[in-house]
Amino acid sequence: MVFFLLSVTAVSGYLPFTAFFVGYMAMNWDTPLEKVMALEYCRKISTSYEPKTEEVKVALDSILQEVICITGYSGANRPTNLKKLLFSIQSIVLSVFAAHSASTELFVRISLNRNHYNPRPKKRRGPGAPTKIKFKLKIDRRKKRLAYEFVTLVLDGLVELDYLDSYPGYYHPERMEGKQTRIKATAKLIDILTEDHGVMRYMIVDDSKTDLIVLRDLEKDKVDFQPTSNTEEMRQDMCRINEALAATYLCLDLDNDDYKVIESRVLEKWANLKPWEERYYFQPFDLHSKSLRRVFNNSSFEMGGRLYGGWWQGIPKRFRVYIRIDGAVTAEVDYSCMHIVMLYAEAGLELEGDAYMPPGFPPSARDKLKKSLNAMINAKSVKSALAVIKQIFSYKTRGEAQKVVDAFLELHASVAHRFNEEHLGVYLQYKDSQVAIAVMLAMQARGVVVLPVHDSFLVAVEHEELLTKVMTSEFNRLMGAVPRSKSSEKWLDYHLDRYDLPDKKSISTYLNELDNIRAEDPKYSRHFQYKAEYYQQRMIS
Repeated sequence: MVFFLLSVTAVSGYLPFTAFFVGYMAMNWDTPLEKVMALEYCRKISTSYEPKTEEVKVALDSILQEVICITGYSGANRPTNLKKLLFSIQSIVLSVFAAHSASTELFVRISLNRNHYNPRPKKRRGPGAPTKIKFKLKIDRRKKRLAYEFVTLVLDGLVELDYLDSYPGYYHPERMEGKQTRIKATAKLIDILTEDHGVMRYMIVDDSKTDLIVLRDLEKDKVDFQPTSNTEEMRQDMCRINEALAATYLCLDLDNDDYKVIESRVLEKWANLKPWEERYYFQPFDLHSKSLRRVFNNSSFEMGGRLYGGWWQGIPKRFRVYIRIDGAVTAEVDYSCMHIVMLYAEAGLELEGDAYMPPGFPPSARDKLKKSLNAMINAKSVKSALAVIKQIFSYKTRGEAQKVVDAFLELHASVAHRFNEEHLGVYLQYKDSQVAIAVMLAMQARGVVVLPVHDSFLVAVEHEELLTKVMTSEFNRLMGAVPRSKSSEKWLDYHLDRYDLPDKKSISTYLNELDNIRAEDPKYSRHFQYKAEYYQQRMIS
């Protein structure tokens, strides 16, 4: 195995596999798995970060002068070169700083393949070759682009200045796969930005977050579209929602060790994602990510449309109980059997009984049956639904899975014909996204912010009853039916037991006192660092 690794050579601007392997081995982790997984916890470099305040601009200009000096670059007297050089520094430095603000364990990945910066048309040869030229890399021409020569110059300079830790990527020619270079801000760079220049995370704006309405095709690739009155109305709704979220303090009532547990769970989830899910839906845990966007599918504004982007959507479900909204503990209220209830509503019928319990199955199988029904609704075909159900129950034959399908077809005979509809799942997602937008705006009109998790909502515990009423009324208004909903009563009991309190009225007072005590505890440094940043931002804005 060692000889094989040593035989792999650099291709297309990447270093050999062994270089990346040595990068793993050079880092101080306890096991090889930790070394590999740590470098996998990353997000790609962003060219969308822009300085929001003068402090950031001054810091970037200072680093620019240092890079020019240490690299001996002589072309900075040309305005075009200077602009490209500054843009490279801005993209790299702000990307690693934003990653550090999210987590000290988070890396940024950056390509050192020249072809990624200067895409060339790639033609297919032989029978059946397309007449159109297909670009190897899809690029939005409206956005700024990094230049390979300046990226490598800046990386060399920042590494030499001890501002970056860099772990080279590799390309495996036989497997035709590789890993991009990983970079991370050093303590020296963080100190210069925060201590010397007073830079804080809120002083950096992410222009990519302004794309509030996203349309994707069947291959999940982004599709450009001409704005209409409909898309403009949706964009305005998202602006109103994001303004409310930006003005709200959202946090987790956890210590530093718990934050690391969340990060490790998020990384495990990433490892099991499909390629398109990794590209478009995975986001590292980052408390600064509060802006939401609507993502539509299949090149249609009546497919999908769910809200993505909030950090609370990506954390493991068991940690949601620790979410606080403006310091208040929260409750979660969700729609029960939402999609199947919608199918009945569109047929002018009312769902009766338990939607997930067909006759002949034990109560202990309910969770698996629920997943199975959802698979039948969302699967592209009966064949794929059977494959999923077979996996859910660990069945050995497809015939056993067919019995589950037949049981649900009999239980929901009045709407069973809808199960065969193409794209039924994303159509119902569009319906539930419309309900979600309506609920959020109706609650905002009452001065209450809620956090959406597709078919459920988080709200400060004192507004739980109001949220339940609004969810019922908005669903009834849009679907012409009464929904089923349930609240997380166990959450309140958990908080009362956790803090040994008599009732929910005493929770807020107790938490304020507890925060004052914890403020001096190093175990809660991440919690209070984010809190300080938020309130300083609010004072300035």
